Amino acid sequence: MIWNEEIVFIHVPKTAGMSLTTMLVGGLKGRVFMTGHDKHERRGNVTLLMGGRHETMAQAQIVLEMHNRPLSSFQKVIAVMREPYTLEISRYNYLRIGHPWDAGPAQKIAMSTDFKGYLLAAPFFGYKPPRLDAFYHAFGAIPANAVFLKFEHLSEDIRAHIFPHLIEPAELPRENLPGRVVSRSITMRRQKSFATTGTAGFSTRAFIGGVCFRAKVVSYAPNTSPLHQQRPARKQSATPRYAPDRTIA
Repeated sequence: MIWNEEIVFIHVPKTAGMSLTTMLVGGLKGRVFMTGHDKHERRGNVTLLMGGRHETMAQAQIVLEMHNRPLSSFQKVIAVMREPYTLEISRYNYLRIGHPWDAGPAQKIAMSTDFKGYLLAAPFFGYKPPRLDAFYHAFGAIPANAVFLKFEHLSEDIRAHIFPHLIEPAELPRENLPGRVVSRSITMRRQKSFATTGTAGFSTRAFIGGVCFRAKVVSYAPNTSPLHQQRPARKQSATPRYAPDRTIA
């Protein structure tokens, strides 16, 4: 999660969050706060805070109130929405790279089974069944100042809703790319069969559609920000690649 005086950004997993983090940390006006670090630290105008990087809306509300900033105090509460099926593809692909910092049940399942097996068995950031909807409402209520950007046309939504809060407009960096293990070459009939059975990810699809009507729903360069946690160079997984069969890089 990132905020300044004007906006707060809720980092929904696998929705270009790391790319938006680079843009916001390097470009927001005034003092900037960012969670997701192992210690409290000040770097220039950015204050790094301990805690998780992927707070749900309710968790974000609790953290912000500790800093005397209720959600209602911001001009915009921004999060990105992504079609659930492609989000799950992105997460599966990413986990199969095998980064040590992602070690856990979901990565273990992704590395040892096919996409369908992953959908049936893997938790989504600790939730099983997944609770993707939790990133878009707090205690059952969507904030009146929520602005949900659409991943599928993110560049234009960024220009409309984020550029006004930046010191200077900037292209969105490409960060945390997942690789191409599973693609979207699956029929809509197969996709709908997952949805019908309530397989991980799709149980929130109807909710997301509803959110789009109740809130404002609205490209890319190398990362040079020193504020990112230093991670070892990414290596490609030796696991055989697969092309599909399961929403929020």
